[in-house]
Amino acid sequence: MNIGIVVADFNSEITLEMLQFAEDEANQLELNVSKIFHVPGVYDVPLGVRRMLDDPAINGVVVLGAVITGETGHDVVITEATAKTLQTISVKTNVPITLGVIGPAVTREQVVARKEKYARNAVKAVLQMLNL
Repeated sequence: MNIGIVVADFNSEITLEMLQFAEDEANQLELNVSKIFHVPGVYDVPLGVRRMLDDPAINGVVVLGAVITGETGHDVVITEATAKTLQTISVKTNVPITLGVIGPAVTREQVVARKEKYARNAVKAVLQMLNL
């Protein structure tokens, strides 16, 4: 099965490592990562996913990102909007899209501690959804 990965490059020191973990997990699960798109930030992910789905060979998409809490509620707004939009795209297209986005309400330390788990679990989840 062919999957794509959309990576938010904001906090790239974290998300690029997440991409490595995701690719490793996909390899272990014998999933073919046929496309990788990089977008500026988590808010930009839905359009990246939608454009990736223009390729009918893509069976599922893994989304990776990290939204660290700042001084405002911006992290909540970004993650909620993105999750809702991705869910809508997935239901409308009947293509599994899994959310490997860490946040909201997390510190940099929490993100670093969770990056491998989130990336690997997002790949496992896309395989599970593809096997439904």
